[in-house]
Amino acid sequence: MKPLQPKKIKENYRLALPEPTQGWPRQIKRAFAFIKEHLFNRHLNVKWVKTQCYINSKGFSYRFYKHVNRYPKDYILRHRIKVAKEILHQTDMPVTTAAISVGFNSHSAFANSFKTREDLTPTQWREQN
Repeated sequence: MKPLQPKKIKENYRLALPEPTQGWPRQIKRAFAFIKEHLFNRHLNVKWVKTQCYINSKGFSYRFYKHVNRYPKDYILRHRIKVAKEILHQTDMPVTTAAISVGFNSHSAFANSFKTREDLTPTQWREQN
């Protein structure tokens, strides 16, 4: 079986993410859907979500956490790293290219986030998997 290309890996992952739950407040549903749609856009951050979804409350991150069980920033980083791991595992794409393709602005930002979550650098993780 031919390995998936990074673009297909990202699209399959994004499509498999859950939809907002019916009982969530409208603002949280909008933010959740926006994050899902723009997950791999390097401009995606909590400020952009709030701006694009017309949310001006300082309590947004906590409300998001109450419904999603993750703060928005953590939710974004967690999913980006999961997809980066798939790309690193299934392709020979350079680590920096994989990082940029899932929305990180730099190799160092990716490497720091990755090491914090996995206790390995992306290169070490790839070698072990």
